[in-house]
Amino acid sequence: MYIKCTFAPLAVYEVRLPVAGSADLSRPFRHQAQKGLEMPREGCIYTFMTRNDETFGGRSVTDVVNCTSRNLRQATRAVTQAYDMALQPTGLRVTQFDLLATLAKLGDMPLTKLAEALVMDRTTLTRNLKPLVARKLIRVGTGDDQRVRQIGITPAGRTAFQDAIPYWRGAQQQLVKQLGKRRWAGLLDDLTFTVHAIQES
Repeated sequence: MYIKCTFAPLAVYEVRLPVAGSADLSRPFRHQAQKGLEMPREGCIYTFMTRNDETFGGRSVTDVVNCTSRNLRQATRAVTQAYDMALQPTGLRVTQFDLLATLAKLGDMPLTKLAEALVMDRTTLTRNLKPLVARKLIRVGTGDDQRVRQIGITPAGRTAFQDAIPYWRGAQQQLVKQLGKRRWAGLLDDLTFTVHAIQES
């Protein structure tokens, strides 16, 4: 808990308390005074707030409207719709384009490793692979270990990926233009940090 003490008309002092309701109010004020702050004797209004009510950038941490998952999903749906619309002429969805791009860049890999690279569970990945396998854009085979499924991009898949790049690039450039280059770069940095922070927790 902390006390926000507002002295009319301008000065604001915040004093953090170790245990709610158990502090000697004179001690924190003396502590502040020792640091060279002049403490008025009158006109002080105390506001008690708990840590759960803290706000950052004008947003309350505990307001469900500010749920991180909710806001990320909303942004993801909006961005996905924009990329899917741009990719319509190719017959690919942006999730399928992302699969082809990953395999084109990293090469063949086990299903588990592909799921890790895409931050996706194996069940969802298997479902997303099926239409690409049906179109012969992706192949599923086995390596030295017959129990491990190897996923790779086929020549047809590589051609489909290359043909889709101009459409993807158009959507990408449009989004960067709408956000601004600085905000777009910052967004990618924040998203990368978020993924790493959650995976390491």
